[in-house]
Amino acid sequence: PLFAISIGAWVEPDGPLSFCVLAATLCIISLAFKHKSSAEVLLWAQAGFWLGLAMLCKYYAVLLPAGISLFALTSREHRKWFRKPGPYIACAIAVVMFSPVLIWNFEHRWISFGYQGERANITGIDIKAMIKNILGQAAFIGPWIWIPMLLACRRPLQEGTTNLRSWFLLCLGSVPILFFTTIPLLTRTHGHYHWQAIGYLFLFPLLA
Repeated sequence: PLFAISIGAWVEPDGPLSFCVLAATLCIISLAFKHKSSAEVLLWAQAGFWLGLAMLCKYYAVLLPAGISLFALTSREHRKWFRKPGPYIACAIAVVMFSPVLIWNFEHRWISFGYQGERANITGIDIKAMIKNILGQAAFIGPWIWIPMLLACRRPLQEGTTNLRSWFLLCLGSVPILFFTTIPLLTRTHGHYHWQAIGYLFLFPLLA
């Protein structure tokens, strides 16, 4: 229901967000699993370009590099990324792409960041709100997809970095899902069960 009707058919920023996030991820996949790439810096630059566009769609696209960093930190083979210029070039390009938002907010007392930040005000622990959020996710994705999708995460959790392809997907998917599932535990977000959508995008291949 979420991806076919809401994101797939309605005019809202989640559609372009999903496209740009997947485009950036495609570049990272080439860097991670296609060895001896002759266009490594160019691929990082492209990833930064798509990440910048994704951040223009929605601020929480910044969770994508968080997931990529988690993958690189936990994979011995890919920790070398932190010693290379490529990731930093990608981040710089993304910031440049995002700079109109920063400039506008600077000129308007950071109003949009303040608005989003107000949603993160801690109001106390609310277990019921988190359970409601989880059930909302299941309804939005479709229980017949959501439950098998979560069960499909068990194998990459067990295999860990011995299967880097599955581990990569799990790292990228788990960051936004866990982050936005934890928020209702501490704050009053009033629904927003679609915030985890970019995380679930990466769990579809695991389910398949």
